[in-house]
Amino acid sequence: MDAITIISGIMLAGALIVLYGPRLGAALKIPLFVRWSNRQAERERIKKQRYSIRFDADAITVVDLRDTNSNPLNIGWKAIDRLTMFKRDIFSVDLICLFIEFSGDCVIEFDEDMEGWKAFIDALPHHLSGCKPSEEWFFDVAFPAFAANPNEIYRRQTPSEITIRSDMGQP
Repeated sequence: MDAITIISGIMLAGALIVLYGPRLGAALKIPLFVRWSNRQAERERIKKQRYSIRFDADAITVVDLRDTNSNPLNIGWKAIDRLTMFKRDIFSVDLICLFIEFSGDCVIEFDEDMEGWKAFIDALPHHLSGCKPSEEWFFDVAFPAFAANPNEIYRRQTPSEITIRSDMGQP
């Protein structure tokens, strides 16, 4: 091997470590990179969290964690019309999101980086009758990677739908 080949190899390895360090190290099971990757990912996740999802038997509350003077947003469970899970392509990863339609013409988007996400997602079927649990939609939304894969997990029945369904079994 000549010096140019060795230098090119070192430069390529350096570029791969800089660009893909945590992922490459984790894939190759290099302990230093795995530990660094886990700590770095946790720091980034905490640093990115801006909003917190909280809920009780009556409503969902969204709190801005960075602006303590802002008013929280409250959405009553009874106001929710439709829930759609989907993914956003965030360069090298996907971000699972929830699009909430409420009060006829209002919308808000939650995502998995929000504090309280997991508990909120797990609680949805308990607060919204007919809402699919995560076991029924997660793989449809998560795969294939880097595709939006929208999946409606809840839609409030209108009074006319309820009437039609109750009349369907009548002779």
